[in-house]
Formats: sequence, structure tokens, C-alpha cells
Amino acid sequence: MGKKLSGWLICLVLAFTMVMPGVAMAGAGDSVELKFKLGSTNATLNGQRISIAKPYTEKGTTMVPLSLITKAFQVEFSFENNKKITITSGDHTIQFVIGSTNATVDGRTVPTGAAPQLVNGVVMVPMRVVTDALAANVKVDADHTIVITANLDGNAGTGAIGGIDSDAGKTMIGDSYYSWSMRYPTGLVKQFQSEADDYVSFTDEKGTYLLAVSVSKVDDKMTDDDLLKQLTNAALSENGLVVDKKTVKSGTTPYAQVISKGEDGVYSAIRGYYANDTYYELYYSDGLAKNYKDLAKHNDLLNSFRPAYDKGNAKLKDLSTVVGGMRKVVNSDYGVTVNVPASWELYPEDLIFGNDDGTAQLTFDISSAASGLKLDAWAGQMDQYFKDVFVPDAWKLLTTEPIKVDGQEGLLKKYQFTTGEDTYVQSEIFLIAGSYKYLIQYDYDAKNKAADSLFGTLVKGIKLNTKELSSNFGFLEDTRAYVDRSLTTVKSSKKNAYSLTIPNYWTRIESEYGASDPGKVQYHFPGGSFEVSVNPSDRTLSEEVEAYKYVYEQQRILYKNYTVTSTDSTTLAGQPAYKIVLDGKEAHYEQYVIVKNGKVYSLLSTVMKANRTDVNEKAIQSVFQSLKWTN
Repeated sequence: MGKKLSGWLICLVLAFTMVMPGVAMAGAGDSVELKFKLGSTNATLNGQRISIAKPYTEKGTTMVPLSLITKAFQVEFSFENNKKITITSGDHTIQFVIGSTNATVDGRTVPTGAAPQLVNGVVMVPMRVVTDALAANVKVDADHTIVITANLDGNAGTGAIGGIDSDAGKTMIGDSYYSWSMRYPTGLVKQFQSEADDYVSFTDEKGTYLLAVSVSKVDDKMTDDDLLKQLTNAALSENGLVVDKKTVKSGTTPYAQVISKGEDGVYSAIRGYYANDTYYELYYSDGLAKNYKDLAKHNDLLNSFRPAYDKGNAKLKDLSTVVGGMRKVVNSDYGVTVNVPASWELYPEDLIFGNDDGTAQLTFDISSAASGLKLDAWAGQMDQYFKDVFVPDAWKLLTTEPIKVDGQEGLLKKYQFTTGEDTYVQSEIFLIAGSYKYLIQYDYDAKNKAADSLFGTLVKGIKLNTKELSSNFGFLEDTRAYVDRSLTTVKSSKKNAYSLTIPNYWTRIESEYGASDPGKVQYHFPGGSFEVSVNPSDRTLSEEVEAYKYVYEQQRILYKNYTVTSTDSTTLAGQPAYKIVLDGKEAHYEQYVIVKNGKVYSLLSTVMKANRTDVNEKAIQSVFQSLKWTN
């Protein structure tokens, strides 16, 4: 989500923040009574009058403003891509899609009768789906007043719509993990918070401003000039016009500030702070400001920001989701919940989680299971994979044992393998649930002892909502399935008049020159690569080979990474050629060089010595010998 406050965002915020000051908020365990009539803009919440967008009926279904539901039940919601609505209350999750007459309630598909829709900028949702999911009572009085009553279960969220100022006695907000805090005024509403908590945005009840805090760890200390450059680039990236910039060294917390005017005429102040080996960016956009000087009236709020967090301050509300050094991450589409170290990088949409130096990574591959598939047969394919990809002394199976993940019976296979100087451990959990199978992989550098001890904690934190998975997906292809390595396909280049027979398990890497007959084509396979390069040449074959040898010799002197072990005259595809063999400490290279019709053709294979198996070697030599000329 970007930080720019524009006209459409103001309208959207207004639609979602129809929150009226003075309405009593119910606490956990309290009862809620909501009354309204179809076609009326008046309603009462716990006896107090509020104004709402008019409820109506569609195909016999009562449609109500989403903001009314979130306010009454203190539930949290997210609105993705202006289309997908997710309402969360304790253990309950309700998902709507604008225009769809099906909802998902706790993993079950539920017909809604009528589709959620945007009406004059207000999101309207089917009332009964929500009230049934949250166990609320609904009745209609004699005067056609709809009365909804419920008891809050204590698990409801603070309410992304209800704001954060419902916490009695809290006068400050912040994040204990990233170490920042600031004052918040009455009526501040949390609009969005990223999975990693490194970006959080707020607005007021009228949606007139956007306040955002973003955090990122940095390796090098940032100077005042660095801060100003960072802020200027941030403003320019939004196509903003920088109208003022300065560095402020006075006060408790020095900072740099840039004020910009956006294409839509909205003025924004961006402040940058460096502390705790961290870059903090405070963003404030005022939709009502007529001049950049108008932003000065918000300085009291902005000046309250501190790159520090006082855990002993009872008036400070912690927005961090980190508990015991772990962070909960949810992919609602696949029904996967994990708890991972707070410092890990998160890619929940791809179900990939890992530390920033790449020495530990947790991934999920979910696919459809063939009828009758057994765990041991499926897991046995991984043994064959290692046999095909690693030479015998480069890998070993450490353990095979049963394992439970969220109550589901699975099978754990743990391997150790080397790529040369580095050794890794790879744990594979095989699990079949209904018509789907889960391959949960945890791999780490063997030198990372902390990663080894973390495995059990990670497994305990995995939750799998199989009902939600089956509700959201049909057939899912297994991209990690073991493939028949004897299958091949002929690939040809019209431009360069040649063809090669390529194993199907090799993956084409698109050239920077484009996908249409590029001069350079590269394939990757486990443990190596194969590259074909074609360039214009007015040199003889011998001259081209001498040029390659010269380059290799210079690289050997500079990098000491390999040596040329042989250069032999030969033929390939009926054409005079030279075969160059190079050997390094960890890799083996073979290259054929041919000059034909004013072009030099180079076919180069690279394979790690730990992966120079009979399977890989046979495939490489077969591709070399498959070369044919097509003109």
C-alpha cells in the first residue's frame, strides 16, 4: 500500500470510517444492541443515535454498511485491491468478494443471496452472513425496526475501524519491537498495518489526513545528507514537487524533513530519523492544506515522534504483533498460519519465510494429491531426487520419522548435502489432507546451530485450515513433483539456424535480449546450467578460441577460480569445433566453440562437482551432441 493521500483514498477512508464521536464502545464480555430500519440513515448503538448509509434489501437479502458491522462488533477487517473483504473476530474469519454471491466463513463456502457492492463509495455487505457467523441474535420489531444483539467474546480485535483510542488511559502509540512511539490524538484510526509491522498508517474519523510510520534496518550510519536524499527520492517517486526541505538538529530527536506537493495538489510532510541502526520515516499528508505552510499546525503531533519505546509507560499502546520474539503470519487463501522469528523476511503470498542472510528458510508447496497416494511413496521420490542431483558422497539421509503438524499425520525426512565448501540441512515434511498434499520444507546452513534448534518451534506454530484451502482452490499443479529425466523437447532458433534437444527438467531462463530468438539462451537444472551464445564474428575459429583462452587466463590470474585443463580440436554437428574444458575448485565447465556463416557459436555447460552425477552428465553430453543446423 502506498503512502500517498489522494482524492480516491479520502473517499475510501470516509466510506470505511463512518464512526461517530461519543458512541460508547462495548468491552470484552459486554452486550451490544444495534437498531436500524431499512432505508433510514438513523440507527442506535447501545442506545446512542448514529448516522449510517441507508440499509436496503437486494434479492430478499438485507444489506448493511460494513462500517456499521465493524463498529458494533469491534471486529477487524482488511480490504484488498478494492475487492476482497476479510472480517476477523477472534477465531472467526468471514471473507466477501465484491460482486460475488458466495462468502467464506471459517473455511466454509456460504451463499450470500446478494453480492457485496460499493454504493456511493460505501461498502454494503449481506447482514445475515455476518450475524450468523458471530452468533448474534436478529429480530424485527412490529414497527419494522431490525434489532441485533450479541455478547462480545473477548477475542474481538481493537477494530481497524473503531480506532485505537478505545483503549482507556492510552495516550501514546508505538512499536516495542522496532522501538518507536508518538502521541495520538482522540479519533485516530488505524488504517493499515503490514504483516511485518514495518509500515502502519492512520487517519482521522473524517478521513482528511494520512499519517504513516515506516521502518527499515540499515547497515551503514545515515548522515543528514543521506536522510535528505532518502526523503527527496521518496517525494519524487510519488511524482511530487519538493517545496521545502530542511534538517532540524534542535529538540529531543533530530530529523530531516521534506514537504512536497503531489500531482493532485495534496501537501505532504515526510520526516526521516536515524537511530538504533534503523531508518524511520514519518509521513503526514493533509487533504485540506491549501499551502505547504498549513502543515505546521500538525507539528505538535509530528514532534512527538521518538525512535524509542518505554515499556514501563502504562499509557503507551503497543502495536507490535511480536510475541516472545515470534511473529504470526497468515495466508488466508491457502489457510496457512505460521509463527516465525520476528527478524525474518516475510513473503506470505508465496508462502516463503526466511532470515535476511539466506541461512534459514521455511517454504510451503501445496498441490493436489492423486487418488490413493501414500506418504511413503511420495516421500520416496525425494530420495530419488537426491540420487539424481548429488554424487554419493555429497549427500546423506539423516532421518525418516513420523511427525504431526496441527494434528495431521505426516512424514519427516531430513537430509544433509554439500555444494562444495558449504553444507546444508534440509527437512522435508510430507503431509496429505483430503485431496491436497503439503510439502513443508525447512532448509538452513549447517553452521547455523540456532536454525537447527528452531525447527520444533516452527512446526508447533503451523496451523493448516484445510477447509479454507478446499473452498478457495480447485486443482493445484505439483510444481515440485519428481519428473522423468529421460523426457526431452527439441528447441530451435530460426534467427541463428540451429536446434538442440533439451531435457524437460531443465528450466529456460529468459535472456535480457527478449524471448524471441535471442542471441543468448540459458537453461538451469539442479546443480548447473547450459548456455548457448551466438554473436557476429569476422575471426577464424582459431582466433576465437585464442580469444576465449586469453580471457580465461586473465580470470584465472585475477580470481584463481579455475584453470583450462584441455583445448582440443574436434567436430560437432559436422562442423569444425574446439572443445575447451575448465576445472575449478567447486565447478566443472565444458565449452564447444564453432564459427559458421560469420557467427561464433558457444555452447557452455557448468555443473557443480557435487552435482556431477551420471544423470546430469548424461544429459549435458546428450544436449551437446544433439546440435543440428536448420538451414
